[in-house]
Amino acid sequence: MAMLNRAGHPIFVMESDAWLDQIASKKAGVIRPQELEEALRRLDLWFAKYQSKLAMCVADTNGNGVIDGESERERLMYIAQTRWGNVIHAALAKGNPALSKYISGRESITIDMIDTNGDGSISVEELEAALRRRNLWFVDLRAWKAVRHADNNHNGRIDPGSEFKEFVDYAKKHWGLTIRLVK
Repeated sequence: MAMLNRAGHPIFVMESDAWLDQIASKKAGVIRPQELEEALRRLDLWFAKYQSKLAMCVADTNGNGVIDGESERERLMYIAQTRWGNVIHAALAKGNPALSKYISGRESITIDMIDTNGDGSISVEELEAALRRRNLWFVDLRAWKAVRHADNNHNGRIDPGSEFKEFVDYAKKHWGLTIRLVK
């Protein structure tokens, strides 16, 4: 059974449930606000403290300050699927080979999909266009940060060689995308 997140990609219940199991404390599967906030920080989500407080307010139906019942867990799982689905999907895929059968092709792209003018390097504009096609948010900022991170010679482009490797590592770590160098 798959739900769709905002970007229209399937998010499986198994993924959200596995993620909740990872963050639940060892004591009877209870999820405390601090644990949820820390889990969202590990996913590199923006405003993790605010998002965790909001999720706790919505999911904690009995008002005891923790997620402890099955209905509360289901509410938190729904929030996780609809709000943080892509990020959870990528994080679990990296750390859990058992979930690899649920990984679709949307996490893998090639350099030639990004380098549209064929000059062998990637500009900020080309990267922005590629990220827009992937339905990512804040593509301008993401593209600028990626190019700034990987551009060792400061020419405003990601050139072949060590800069491509740096960019591939950056995309894997921050976006959950696998970028293949083959054309």
